[in-house]
Amino acid sequence: MMEDLVLDLNKKFSLEEYTRLKRSQTTVYKNNLKQTIGNLKGRHTLKVLDDDYLFSLAASRANYSMMQMVNEYRELIFKQNNTKDDQKQTSLLQQKKLELRRKMLEALFGAYVLFYGVDKSTIALNPEILNAIIGN
Repeated sequence: MMEDLVLDLNKKFSLEEYTRLKRSQTTVYKNNLKQTIGNLKGRHTLKVLDDDYLFSLAASRANYSMMQMVNEYRELIFKQNNTKDDQKQTSLLQQKKLELRRKMLEALFGAYVLFYGVDKSTIALNPEILNAIIGN
C-alpha cells in the first residue's frame, strides 16, 4: 500500500513534470504539491532526507559499497567546508556531492524521485527536488 502511494505521488509530482508545465500552470502545481504534503502529514510521518537522515538510512541498510559512498560524501562535505574562499573549487565539490547523493538515493531506493517510502508509516522527501519545485 505504501509503495503504491509513493509511486502515485512520484508520477504526479516530478521535476520532469514540473519543467513541462507552462508558466501559468506552475502556481497551481506548487499549491497542489503543498496541499498533498499537508494531507500526508496527517496520515504519515514525513521526514526530509537531509544528510544526517540519509546517512542513518544508509547505515541501516549497510553494505560495503554504500558505506564507501557515505564516507566519500562526508569527505566532500569536509573539503567543501574547508574551501569556502575558492568559489570554483566549492562549486566543483558541490556538483560532486550532488552526483554522489543521487547515486546513494538510487542505490537505497532504486530511483531519484521526490517521495520515498522508508517504512510502513514514514515518507521521506528529497529536498533537492522539493526546493527545485517549490523554491522557484
